[in-house]
Amino acid sequence: MEWTREIYVLRDAAGDVLYVGCTIYLKVRLQTLPSQVPWWSEVADIRSYRVPEMRAGIEELAAIRALRPRYNRAGLTAAYCPPPGLGRTSIKSLKQRKAKAS
Repeated sequence: MEWTREIYVLRDAAGDVLYVGCTIYLKVRLQTLPSQVPWWSEVADIRSYRVPEMRAGIEELAAIRALRPRYNRAGLTAAYCPPPGLGRTSIKSLKQRKAKAS
């Protein structure tokens, strides 16, 4: 049996992405999330899809990077989710500069 995780996307009534997350048990996560975030009242739509456990982190970061959710903050680093206009070449040059400075 292959272990899976669920990537979930929370949207507001206008269809704007509020949050992207990853969990093993979506039902449990959706029961606890409302008490953990002040913006829960904005959620109008919840969609999810299953991914293999080994790819879950990569898939979640890719979704965050592509959808740019309003409330995702933790774990966003330039190495994984560069802001618009800052591509791989820029990240590579920043790493090279940092290595030269060391």
